[in-house]
Amino acid sequence: MTFLAPMVGLIGAALAAPVLLAFYMLKLRRRPVRVSSIMLWAASSEDTQANVPLRRPRPTWLLAMQAAILALLLLALARPAVHGSGPAGDRAVLLIDRSASMSATDAPAPAGASGLVSRWELALRRADETIRELTRSGRTRVMLAGFARDARIIVPFTDRADDLLAGLRSLSPSDQPDDPDAAAALIEAMTRGGEDVPSLPPPTVVLITDSQTPELAASARRRGSPIDLRVLSIGPPPRADRENIGITALSARRDPVDRGTVRLFVRLGNASNGPRDALVRAVADGSIVAAREVRVPGRREEDRGDASVRLEFSRPEPGLVTVSLSAADALACDDTAAVWINSARRPSIMLVAPSGPDGRPRPDPFLARAVGVTEPESLALVTPDGYAAAWADRDARRAPPADVVIFDRVEPRAPPPVSSLSFGAGVPALGVGIEPGDDGPDAPAARALAWRRDHPLLAHVSLDELVVFPGATLRHAPQPASGARLLSLADGANGPLIGLIEDGAARRVFIAFDLERTNWGPDLSFPVFLINAIDYLSAASRPRAAGADPDATWSASDGRSYTTTEPVTVRVPPGVTQLRLEGPEPRVVDAPLPDPAPPEAGAPDRGVSLGVFDRVGVWRAVGATDEVLPVNLFSVRESWLRAGEPGPPADAPTTADRVSPDGPSGGPDVSDGPRVRGEVSRELWHWFVAAAMALLALEWLLFARRMSA
Repeated sequence: MTFLAPMVGLIGAALAAPVLLAFYMLKLRRRPVRVSSIMLWAASSEDTQANVPLRRPRPTWLLAMQAAILALLLLALARPAVHGSGPAGDRAVLLIDRSASMSATDAPAPAGASGLVSRWELALRRADETIRELTRSGRTRVMLAGFARDARIIVPFTDRADDLLAGLRSLSPSDQPDDPDAAAALIEAMTRGGEDVPSLPPPTVVLITDSQTPELAASARRRGSPIDLRVLSIGPPPRADRENIGITALSARRDPVDRGTVRLFVRLGNASNGPRDALVRAVADGSIVAAREVRVPGRREEDRGDASVRLEFSRPEPGLVTVSLSAADALACDDTAAVWINSARRPSIMLVAPSGPDGRPRPDPFLARAVGVTEPESLALVTPDGYAAAWADRDARRAPPADVVIFDRVEPRAPPPVSSLSFGAGVPALGVGIEPGDDGPDAPAARALAWRRDHPLLAHVSLDELVVFPGATLRHAPQPASGARLLSLADGANGPLIGLIEDGAARRVFIAFDLERTNWGPDLSFPVFLINAIDYLSAASRPRAAGADPDATWSASDGRSYTTTEPVTVRVPPGVTQLRLEGPEPRVVDAPLPDPAPPEAGAPDRGVSLGVFDRVGVWRAVGATDEVLPVNLFSVRESWLRAGEPGPPADAPTTADRVSPDGPSGGPDVSDGPRVRGEVSRELWHWFVAAAMALLALEWLLFARRMSA
């Protein structure tokens, strides 16, 4: 037996025990009274020491029972618990981590073999043994699930070991980072009841992961669905050195003056305890165009285990550039990253603003200045009438008049066929509107309470100081024609302040307020946001004129790539209904037409989402305009191989059982039997409280009997 809160029990004993003894050691002083004799008071002859302030307590049954009651309550306060064999219950969920770090080859081989194996191999072996153990009795129904960025059910609840083992063999690791919230949402969906169905008791969750401090229990508790979590941790010991250097970020920029010069900005992460040297090489068309050797600090040093590298070379034409590391390490999927270098031209921007008294557009001065910072190829400043005229009866065979449209307090009747950014205005055709807040003298100002810091639009953008008065929020009523939904990127007290809609191949960003009602314009974070917005919007696919050069693609960052956490969108020419993907896992994807009618001649390309890819590499979408699709990992969490992560809260109901080739503690091999029933902490404080209450009732009965005698 152990105590989960021993200090609390010791402090309680230090305070309560002296109080109990004081009742028996201290006697009340009696008032002296002169009498003739005490011989007639025989019963009081023993009380002649009443005026003595201290006396040694006499052992009595009453003192013993009161001391026992106090001891039981103090033990309950210290939260006694026992470690023993705990059943899995009638339902169990076997949850396997499929994230990128599970492919790391830094785990010792099982007994009888030499060398290193991947963490995934150990995980499959442990999962096989766990399935056989859980289904041995025939009373436990098991569900097999896997999770990385998303969680999915592989085999629903069943007591058939053969079905579970077949589903286990179909699992494969991914190159995605893990998301504990996705796994917690899956478990919540399996236990949540409906209006007529009561909620089911939480199942036992057996988590097989390489994370030293899993966050699944904390995420489930935040959702209000605590779980009985058993953790089977795969991989090397927590303090073991992790030999891995990975590429955690990559961007491409062309020189603003010499557009033929390309600069690559590469960020490296080092999971090792000490510094390591790595040779960073950039390869284009099979030749090395730039190379540099760099020393990356260890993760335990002040530099947090990362370093930046800049590579520069000449490449006027578009093409694929691959960056690789020469150092051999435990994880291969983060040693290479690729980016498609776009053509040397910059995006063109159209800024639509209300007209002034002289009929000329009057944009917000902070907005106009920030747009100029992005250095567009051209900037057209127009009124709403000029915008309508520019896009009316446009020839589909020619390039659009702008690549990105920014609306400043202007609500267009219809969205442009390219990506757009709106300040203080919606688009009725998409069902997006602005709901103004109260502008009375006592009305509170709107502030950003939460925002998605991991989204590209809000990277390095702080909204802590943002104040909007009068407040406003975005309202969206999805239109049946498009069905697009609004993704909230920043929320205020009454609703979204910044929202995003994926409208086919175009992206629509909406700001619920105009700049003149905020303090955001002069703040440094606003031009950063606008640069991010132009980068993000121009990176989206845009309608392609018939016969246009397919290599004339671009983005504001001058490079195009994806990660294993974001959906891949490509442009498909008219008439193409099927794409063939060539890459790590070749497959065929249907590209549905927007309507059953045949496409018209000269119709623009349409955007098709291919979903999120779970494997890194250079993919090719045969049949699409954007044929080359570089997909990278870019995850510090995965490249560090779970090093240096914060642990779960102290009250997280988890138990851990470290898995190694020689068992959890150097004992027998895991093939001797998994221990999913072992190492369960069961608290006993309620039994101690019940015993104290029983003794208290007995003490009261004895005292009452003595007083009545």
